[in-house]
Amino acid sequence: MASKVAAVSNREKSLTVLSLIRAINFLKNQVNVSNIKIRRMETNMTTKNLSTLEEKIAAQQNKLAQLKAQKLRLISIDREKKNKEYRAAETRRKILLGAYLNEEMLRNEEFSNNIKKSLERWLTRDDDRALFAFPQKTVSDRIESTEKHQYSTD
Repeated sequence: MASKVAAVSNREKSLTVLSLIRAINFLKNQVNVSNIKIRRMETNMTTKNLSTLEEKIAAQQNKLAQLKAQKLRLISIDREKKNKEYRAAETRRKILLGAYLNEEMLRNEEFSNNIKKSLERWLTRDDDRALFAFPQKTVSDRIESTEKHQYSTD
């Protein structure tokens, strides 16, 4: 009887050990399945995070492009403003110089004659010459005047 009890006991021990091994294998399998699920979740979270980051990057790039366009518009406006101011100042200088020369021409007849001779040689367009009551230039006068200006070393 003692051997039967020992045999049963050994058999029960074997079954218990087998049950424990199966339980351990089952738990290992569950852990592996859980790890796989966790990895999948991490991958999904990473993909979602990457998608979100890519959307944010795209939005920032769009905003940067808009800011660059705005900067170019402001630069263009500033350049136009400076050009307008320069042209206005240049026009004012010409008007003041003309007024000064006109005043000097009224005071000094010799100076007036010299300016008129210079102007008559320098002006080539008929409408400009008409402003000073100079006769229209002929074609040969214009060619001669152009050649003098081109080859002049003064």
